[in-house]
Amino acid sequence: MLCGSFEITRREVLLVILIVGAYFAPSNKLKDALLERVGLPGRMEERYSGNGAVKGEERPNPSNHNNNKNKNKNNNHQNQNDPRGWKVPVPQETSMQLYENDDNIVHVIHTRFMQFQAPLSDLARARLQLFRTFTLPSVRQQSNQQFLWIIWMEPQLDVQVRQEFIDLVRDLPNCIVIGSRSKQPLMRAEFYAQAVMESAVFSGSYDLLLDYHEAAQSRIVLHTQLDADDALFYDFVRSLQRDAVQSLKHSTLKYDYRIWCVRKRLEWGYFNPLNETAVSGYLVGYESKKECPPGGYTKGYGTQTDEPDLPPEGRYEIHTSTPQCDFTSHKCIARLDGGSSDYAVLRARTPAAHGMTDVLPKTNSPKDLAWKDRQEATWNKLPKNFGVHRTTVEQMRAGLESNMVNIILQNLEGQCSEGFSCKHSSKEKLKQLKAKYKKQQDEEKQKKIEEQLLLQNKHDDIINDESNDADDDEGRDNPQKEDGDHGSDTRKSANVKANDTNSESSHDDPSSAMLDEDDNGD
Repeated sequence: MLCGSFEITRREVLLVILIVGAYFAPSNKLKDALLERVGLPGRMEERYSGNGAVKGEERPNPSNHNNNKNKNKNNNHQNQNDPRGWKVPVPQETSMQLYENDDNIVHVIHTRFMQFQAPLSDLARARLQLFRTFTLPSVRQQSNQQFLWIIWMEPQLDVQVRQEFIDLVRDLPNCIVIGSRSKQPLMRAEFYAQAVMESAVFSGSYDLLLDYHEAAQSRIVLHTQLDADDALFYDFVRSLQRDAVQSLKHSTLKYDYRIWCVRKRLEWGYFNPLNETAVSGYLVGYESKKECPPGGYTKGYGTQTDEPDLPPEGRYEIHTSTPQCDFTSHKCIARLDGGSSDYAVLRARTPAAHGMTDVLPKTNSPKDLAWKDRQEATWNKLPKNFGVHRTTVEQMRAGLESNMVNIILQNLEGQCSEGFSCKHSSKEKLKQLKAKYKKQQDEEKQKKIEEQLLLQNKHDDIINDESNDADDDEGRDNPQKEDGDHGSDTRKSANVKANDTNSESSHDDPSSAMLDEDDNGD
């Protein structure tokens, strides 16, 4: 927008509006909120500015605690009350041996696996194959391994599936598998050790978990959600932590936080909309400008923020109450890019997933048609960017295809389980898939029956031909029998001729005829 000889951007207009609104705000709380949006200190920050304290309050000063840390070696959880009554964690050094992060960030990646779905063993095996194909290689390939990966597993899961899963991640030093149906506690939770008991750990170091909990009391904390069938691009962790340092580590605002969502994502569709017989599936790219897709969804908060200060909305609604970071730098939604890969997350859309959005292919979709000529080039980039290989995907898909009916039936059974969404549309799509695969299954059975009948008929024909050949061979091996038969036929022919001769002679001789008549008269 032009104003005289100056050009005014939308952001500058928004900043002016917020400042004016803060000036006329009816309450100090609203004034603080508006000023924090534009990065200016509110009344709470002004109370701590200057040399003296206001109304007997002292500004929390991390340096004071660092100076006194030698006097408090046995107390690693010093806190100081802020004006609201919350206990604010204070950055300090600790004696932790296992926690390590160059930027003093506590980054935890959370993955759920089959919680509240213990009896569904076929579905669990299918999801295990998806985890092995997409999620695991992408985490192994991260350029920065300074994070903790917690996998929350159904405690009553099939023993064989559980053991196979544990064997896959056993060699990862920063991965811990916990058998639990409880809601994931955040790392700063006061009773974290009581919420996560050591007896619930299936694999990994419990001491490492406790070290991360201790470190979270005085450091920036990041919580990332990663589904068990999604993949992160190889530089995801490093990019996220770098942005967190820039936006949160030096923030002077109290109660500051930031939400990270990916800007662009790839989706691998189990079904190819342009070729039903394709075994590789189909790749399509998407861009999110407002909503937050599941893969890589992250909440981060600084040392002056408690977890109750975070927005309560989930990722589906967060964009309705939290502004984008394009217009402000605090308490906002930031977008993560995929760097050289362009796409930050790869999501799998399969009949084994709980949500069925975009699983069924759309007919003549312009989006799908636009990606028809980009398949080969995109597949070639996946090994480097996500650790995902086309041959592995094809093998995984073939395994799922062989047991797809049972997978769909158990996925239907698992819908509306505790802790999961309950959508009528997902059920309807699963029913459509069940009908489709049932029909294919019946057609395959009928085809097998016809093939067996055809083979049986061929077998019978071969036996009949062999029997006829045996009779012919027997005739050639016994020529005397044929001669005897021929002699008898000759004698029969001679007798017939003799009878014919006698008959002719009787007709020629009248006396003979008279004799016969007399004889017949007698």
